[in-house]
Amino acid sequence: MSINRRLSSSPSPSVVEHGGDKDGVRLIRQMTLIDCISIVIGIIIGGGIFISPKGVLVNTGSTGWALVVWVLCGVMSMFGGLCYAELGTTFTVSGGDFVYILDAFGPVPAFVRIWTRIVAVRTGSRAINSVSFAYYVLLPFYMGCEVPFVVTRLIGAALLVLIVIINSLSVPLTRKIQVATSFCKVLGLIAIVVAGVYQLIKGNTSNIETAFSEGSIKWKTLPLAFYSGLYAYSGWEFLPSIAEEIINPGRFRTIPLAIIISVAFITFVYVLANIAYFSVLNSTELLASSAVALDFGQRVFGNWSWILSVIVAISIAGNLNGGAITFARTLLVASREGHIPQVISMVHIDQKTPLPAAASLVPLVIPIIFVCCALFLVGMSVYSSPVDCGIGLAITLLGIPVYYVGVAWKNKPKWFTNAMGK
Repeated sequence: MSINRRLSSSPSPSVVEHGGDKDGVRLIRQMTLIDCISIVIGIIIGGGIFISPKGVLVNTGSTGWALVVWVLCGVMSMFGGLCYAELGTTFTVSGGDFVYILDAFGPVPAFVRIWTRIVAVRTGSRAINSVSFAYYVLLPFYMGCEVPFVVTRLIGAALLVLIVIINSLSVPLTRKIQVATSFCKVLGLIAIVVAGVYQLIKGNTSNIETAFSEGSIKWKTLPLAFYSGLYAYSGWEFLPSIAEEIINPGRFRTIPLAIIISVAFITFVYVLANIAYFSVLNSTELLASSAVALDFGQRVFGNWSWILSVIVAISIAGNLNGGAITFARTLLVASREGHIPQVISMVHIDQKTPLPAAASLVPLVIPIIFVCCALFLVGMSVYSSPVDCGIGLAITLLGIPVYYVGVAWKNKPKWFTNAMGK
């Protein structure tokens, strides 16, 4: 069948609720609490906690302050998650922060948000994660040797294509894969925690006992430590992107429960995992490591350390799959609002998947605290790393002229609209 027969534009939920096109093909509610928890855990637990906790350590100055930052990053993530849970139950449509920015500030900032995610944020991170996945899949076969970069790129590209196909074909299959990968990565972290507890029981406590006496806190680079920690916690903000497909998303229901359970659990496990690392590796060894979990595994598990390499690969794959689930819905809503080509808003008639998009109650004090912390980190980052911040700002501002040419300009020449349609 042709694409016009297999796909239909997804109507705005407000139209359906007020007596509009009730027969229009749209996304259906099939995501349960377990599915949502697996999505949040799957996106948050990527490679960060396994590969580079040293980003926190090097910018704090001591093991003790590094552990404090990991706890505080978890608290900040919980505050941010509660803010998004409130937004996700207030706006019952998919799209996440694109919808919130559109409603609060208008179309230009909303377009800039989707622009930066398409041009740099999502595409760049997906490329890096896909190559990292391939590297850790191949690593057990190249012990002591350099993993061929060309092979990692081919396997990484194949993974991205596979994720696109799965997300295009079936929502239930996508859900099952997300639950399975989340379960595997949690088992991996639990294995690290249990091994660390065993090392502490054996008496390997010297690194913990000197946690706060080995150095003074580095105030100037402390914001960079928070960025490294918050990067490992990032992902809780994506769940409201699939609000139209979540069963009972309202207050005290699926969205807030999924975020609260997931972030609380991840904070607990992350802190214990870092303590486990320090039970075996001192500060110097951890800072010299390119993959902390693998070095930890070689010390503790010996010949079975390759299992952690597989766990890291599965974690990255789950992160990519969860990101594909949520970002596809954001693109669908952006298309529905006219910010990107209309074909992206179409939904498969039979499978109820966003096929083209896949292919291409909180007290007020909590959001106030979260926003103040975020503003402080941004301000300190401009001071600590002005060049990187300038590059990010330039990429963001570049989206404004693109908006006025591609979205605000309504009377486009016919040849232009025909070309975009094709």
